Amino acid sequence: MDGKRWILAAAALCGAFAVSAADERGARVTSLAADRFVAGGTVRERDAVKGDLIATGGTVDLEGSVQGDLLTAGGNVQVRESVGQGVYAAGGRVLINAPVARNVRAAGGHLEIGEKASIEGNASLAGGHVDVRGPVKGYLQVAGGEVLIDAAIGGDVVAAGGKLELGPNAKIAGTLRYRSSEELKRDPAAVVTGSVERLPSLQGKGFSVRTYRNPWTRGWFWTAGVVVLALILAGAMPVVGQRIGGELRTQPWIALLAGLIALVCVPMAAVIVMLTIIGIPLGLLAILCWLALLLLGYVATAVTLGDLALARAKPESAARTGWRMLAAALAVLALAVLARIPVVGGFVVLAAILFGMGALILAIKPPRPSAPAVSAAAAV
Repeated sequence: MDGKRWILAAAALCGAFAVSAADERGARVTSLAADRFVAGGTVRERDAVKGDLIATGGTVDLEGSVQGDLLTAGGNVQVRESVGQGVYAAGGRVLINAPVARNVRAAGGHLEIGEKASIEGNASLAGGHVDVRGPVKGYLQVAGGEVLIDAAIGGDVVAAGGKLELGPNAKIAGTLRYRSSEELKRDPAAVVTGSVERLPSLQGKGFSVRTYRNPWTRGWFWTAGVVVLALILAGAMPVVGQRIGGELRTQPWIALLAGLIALVCVPMAAVIVMLTIIGIPLGLLAILCWLALLLLGYVATAVTLGDLALARAKPESAARTGWRMLAAALAVLALAVLARIPVVGGFVVLAAILFGMGALILAIKPPRPSAPAVSAAAAV
């Protein structure tokens, strides 16, 4: 997507959120020219999209073609029809089973490029379990706990993971370079035209393997600072915290979509603004605000999770400031522990940031005006 279109999309979407969240909470679709933005618990998009499509939800099932770029995130994401540009996807389970005219950048707990897929460009994939069963005409970059390549790859392959396997349909036109804790498992029918090179481990190259493999001992001073911010939001600014939490509880998928847009659009817009000398200070300010928004989004999610847990465990104390502060601090610590789990931790942090950023954006909208009271005498 070009930068100008991203800026227009972000501006239009923020305005649409303010209107739809205040007046039509059931609305889930926003359009800007040929582009479309969809969010909901379950998203099933059957209509063709002439421009770009941005979709997020618990389940995202795309059964209509997209002529532009596709940007999607959700618990279960499935792409079943062709995409005319690139695909950018993230989710718990991601299946791309349709032709893609350009590149694919995707991450997921279980990520699969299906047999019906055909990627005309390059692919960069990451996940706990990654299966590549459809052809990639360019290069392939892949990282995961278990990686299977069982398709034709037109360029070089760089792979990293616990296990790497080449299936009988694997035909790599370039070289294969891989880093793995186990030996490469290669079917006798697999073909690699270039060389096969096993890369050395990261130990001894200015990278501490011990630190990498033991994240439990790192980052606790940073976590302590986040706890302080959570205490401030829950205790010193309870109204703000409750309003953000209310947006996150009532329309989580709209918040996720708003966070996704802000995560991508703000830095791109800042870079475009900084192309002019006059715009450099404004661009730098936008980047600083964006970084602050990332942190505040993470904290806002923690406070909301703390409120939800407190309301369930001790409902009579849910409105007390002291209890809310304690719950917020415990939620931050819980997120910090989850964030240190390999592979899963990154998704936890990303989800917390996106949900919180989106809720902050939605909370900025002015409160909905209440209808004027009508007395009984006036009604008569």
